[in-house]
Amino acid sequence: TLKDGFVKFASYHEVVGSAVVDEFNVSPTGSEAWIDVRAADPTVEEYFRHYVEWSFSGTINVLRILAQHNIKPKSVHFRHPAPKNKAEYERIFQSKILFGQAVDRLVFEYEDMQREIVNSNPALVEILEKSIGEIASRLKSRRPASDRVSQALARSLGEGEFTLEKVAKKLGLSARTLQRSLSDEGSSFTAIL
Repeated sequence: TLKDGFVKFASYHEVVGSAVVDEFNVSPTGSEAWIDVRAADPTVEEYFRHYVEWSFSGTINVLRILAQHNIKPKSVHFRHPAPKNKAEYERIFQSKILFGQAVDRLVFEYEDMQREIVNSNPALVEILEKSIGEIASRLKSRRPASDRVSQALARSLGEGEFTLEKVAKKLGLSARTLQRSLSDEGSSFTAIL
């Protein structure tokens, strides 16, 4: 389904690019699904508006192709202010567009995310997942633990209290292993926090 594709894509965001965090969420009632996009690296913030506009318009087009259906988001949220002319936004998204929001977000009816991907190829998905998993493992092993912690914290904003244990779990490590890795780099969880 489209939802499965989003969940997989978001789980491998570090392979695609480490400056952006994509998260796929479903409302507690199950009526909506949304994708949030945040800059994991504050140095890209100046250009992030352009990335978000490109990413959201591309996402909508890819969804329409994959599902062979004119999927329309329920709403599109942009952090940046509204432009003088919104006609192109309305043409592309065909939905309610909100500017000056707290987060960059695409919101869909959950039933749209349950649509099957037409012409999907499970055998190819298996091969690609294996390859991207290997790439992700290599990248994670090369990246400093302090960078991985910083990104995990950025992805977790709004989730409440941050603890070494919670962040370690998100990174697939024990708290002690993470603590040791940070110490080897001359850093600590507290220093990063």
